[in-house]
Amino acid sequence: MKIFKFFLIKIFFLITTQSNAKLPIVKQKLEKKRKDYFYIKERLRYYNLIPTCTPPSYKYKTEILCGTSIESFKLDPKIERFAKSQNLRLNHSIFFNLNFLKKTKKVRLYHLKPKHFKQNVGQLLDVKTEDGKTISCTYFDRKSDKLLIIGGGFTNERELMSPFIDMFIDYDIILFDYRGHGYHQINFLDIFSGKLNLTKILFGANTKISMIGAVEEKDVFAVVDNLKKVKNYKQTIGLGICYSALIFVKAATIRQNEQKEKLFDKLILDGCWLSLENFIEKLMEDPKKICSPQKGGWKNNWIVKKRWFQKSLINIGQSLSSTKFNKISILDYLPKLKNIPILYFYGKDDIVINRHEFEIIWNATKVKEKTVVVTSNPHVNNHLKQKELYQMICDLFIELPHEKFINCFQNKNNLIQHYIDKLTSNLKH
Repeated sequence: MKIFKFFLIKIFFLITTQSNAKLPIVKQKLEKKRKDYFYIKERLRYYNLIPTCTPPSYKYKTEILCGTSIESFKLDPKIERFAKSQNLRLNHSIFFNLNFLKKTKKVRLYHLKPKHFKQNVGQLLDVKTEDGKTISCTYFDRKSDKLLIIGGGFTNERELMSPFIDMFIDYDIILFDYRGHGYHQINFLDIFSGKLNLTKILFGANTKISMIGAVEEKDVFAVVDNLKKVKNYKQTIGLGICYSALIFVKAATIRQNEQKEKLFDKLILDGCWLSLENFIEKLMEDPKKICSPQKGGWKNNWIVKKRWFQKSLINIGQSLSSTKFNKISILDYLPKLKNIPILYFYGKDDIVINRHEFEIIWNATKVKEKTVVVTSNPHVNNHLKQKELYQMICDLFIELPHEKFINCFQNKNNLIQHYIDKLTSNLKH
């Protein structure tokens, strides 16, 4: 199905593709830089946000910046080697086999398959939102008092988030599909029953059901609230990838401001969107980012550069989705979020969220206990490219107070001492 999507889009652009030799490369880069500058300036003025924090240096393979520090610091390579030695088991996980991970049906069957360790057997759950939508989930009960809610990227099936199942074996895990998302095996009868949806076939999301962030916080409310009824969790952690990072922040802010209670105790946000408007703008400049977010490939096609063509894409998209694209932005929620520690992961060469945009997100984060791990990985590939380090950082973030968490990475001896203390405590019990 994904091959079909790619070739359908590719055939269209092959008809209209022509290399653009008129514009020198240097001039293209200057124009892009100028456009980025005006976009950032306009957003800062619109949201009345003035940068107050120092951005990361972007000089190292991996660096860390926290809200209480003046500057970022390089992560000691010895710490990453230690993480690899601690988490060797991840190299044997089937969920890090990308060829397997892309076979959604097989992955789901594997989730439900009986296993020696019952905590690795998933349970299918359906929960209802307050507006009557059914949200499908897969729940892994590890008999833990900590719940980890995993939210995927826009158009992603929940099965793509499977690496986190083996990454975090000490927590209860729930994967879910937003409204209009999720795996559905197409059969011949769907052609006549009206169940087929063009945007679902092409892009992986039925945009007649999906509201592209306008009301998806209700999906998150339904998942979290229903799981909290199942068990009295001491800690609830949200891990949002890409689109989900924005939705999790929106949901947490609305719940905190309207009901005066925490939806999440801590948040991990990886490759966070700045806004839907910003994401759509990038797709207009290079529609191939739908298939390949980090690389793209069609931005130099002469027709793609035409504004009339870009506007036509927007109109077609809105027509297919039977709705107008909203202007949802994380900046409408993030500055209002209080007392929830946040851990960001950001790839410094991410072309979906550039450095200027991430710095806006960072400066809009008003919680004191904020940290960003800046990597050299492509968009939302951190948990795949540096899986052992990713697991260790998230684990320590969840377990420790903010100051001790940071101290573990500023000095490798603090990190080793933490694991010695943890081992000693486990032996006593």
